[in-house]
Amino acid sequence: MRLVGLARWAAGCVALLAATLAVAATLQLEFAEVNGQPVSAPPFPTLNVPQVTPPAAIPAGERVVAARVWGWWGTFDYPDSTAPVDVFLDGILVAQCKAFDPCWTDDRSGRIEWSRVLTPEELLRLRPNPQLTVVQQEQLTVRLGASTLIMETAPPPAVPTLAPAGLFALLAAMAAAGAYVLRRSPPG
Repeated sequence: MRLVGLARWAAGCVALLAATLAVAATLQLEFAEVNGQPVSAPPFPTLNVPQVTPPAAIPAGERVVAARVWGWWGTFDYPDSTAPVDVFLDGILVAQCKAFDPCWTDDRSGRIEWSRVLTPEELLRLRPNPQLTVVQQEQLTVRLGASTLIMETAPPPAVPTLAPAGLFALLAAMAAAGAYVLRRSPPG
């Protein structure tokens, strides 16, 4: 019984240590509005959207575990529509406005919000300093409001390992416990 109690205590200490080390960070990047130049015929432009916040550094030894990006179709100066456009974050399509969608129609309703939560597979494609890119698909002018990227980071999950000496000690303890149990059992 004492050996089982000792093993539970050791496992509890390891779990407590792991919980205290697993601290997540929240990083927020802001991207500028885009008021593109009028373009009425191909080739349509691809625009890199500048960041208005300093680049966010992912803490050493951590990885992005969740991310959400959102923004607006239309800007403060021109809130009612945009040219058909695709919005990419590090090559991942995160928003799209097509002809005749509400984001394209100039109906004087004002800016329209878009939002996207990245999948676990997409999180692996994010670079340390993500880039937002706008690709105009048709005429006339790209109007993309300010965009925001929120990333949650955490350390990678701990994988318990034993050094050869630790493995030998574990096996020796298991053998001793087995021998003790066999000695204490009634002959049968």
